[in-house]
Amino acid sequence: MKTIEIQDLQEQLDHAYNYVVESWERNLKTNKINHELSEENNAMAYRWATQFDTQAKNINAVIQIVKQKRQNVYNDIESLILNKERFSLENLLNYTSKG
Repeated sequence: MKTIEIQDLQEQLDHAYNYVVESWERNLKTNKINHELSEENNAMAYRWATQFDTQAKNINAVIQIVKQKRQNVYNDIESLILNKERFSLENLLNYTSKG
């Protein structure tokens, strides 16, 4: 009877030990991921904070914005040119009747 109780206690102890080891390993992995994400976040925060810290970076940002706006205007003009429906008789009649 005592041997069965001892075996039961040994099994419970083994189970508890395995649970503690698995929990410790998960905790290590979580801490490692947390540390990596924290470093990445700090790097991104630094890049964001220094995004416009020099005149050259400011000028470069303005140039990128202007290039995108120029592309948008070009796309709008091209769309208007390619829209041949606006020259249909029906559209022209509708336009002249409104004017």
